[in-house]
Amino acid sequence: LNFIKALPELLFIRMAGMPSQIYNGNTWYISAMLLSLLIIYPIVRKNKDFFIKYIAPFIVIFGIGYITHNYSTVLVIEEWNGIVYFGVIRGIVEVCIGCIVYYLSQKLKTINITKFGKIIITLIEFLLYALVILLLLNYNFRYYCFVLLFIIMIPICITLSDISYSKDIFGFKIFNWMGKYSYSLYLGQSIAYSKLI
Repeated sequence: LNFIKALPELLFIRMAGMPSQIYNGNTWYISAMLLSLLIIYPIVRKNKDFFIKYIAPFIVIFGIGYITHNYSTVLVIEEWNGIVYFGVIRGIVEVCIGCIVYYLSQKLKTINITKFGKIIITLIEFLLYALVILLLLNYNFRYYCFVLLFIIMIPICITLSDISYSKDIFGFKIFNWMGKYSYSLYLGQSIAYSKLI
């Protein structure tokens, strides 16, 4: 019976609102992301430029505004608004951010940068990553974490565009290992956390 109840979680559709036996709460984002892609992917396929230049920014701004207006933070997952979970709205917003970041990074790739320029851009990139980490450590900043979404777009654009030296830095084996380990860490974080408290 528990297996039947867990099917929405196992099929990554529990964020559609179906009651589910939850064994790993962190799978909510995978569910929200996949459900978001059901909406976003066909639109992007039909008219990518129009979506990224006009629809995606609109969704990001008003989506974040809608969530934070209701809960004072974007860190909302399983609150029901009568149609969908706020986590799905958050998923749609964050997938749109990803579309915008990828588009901008492709535009940045076309720019020729001098070696000195690359050094400056690399410093800015890593300073912004460090700023985001420092702000995440401040618990009160959770009420302003929507700002982090906008800040982190900049260094991610730089990293993806290869206009800095971060590709060389992130090419070290330790970062490759961390990349592979991150998915396991993400899925197991709440289980590990529950054992610690």
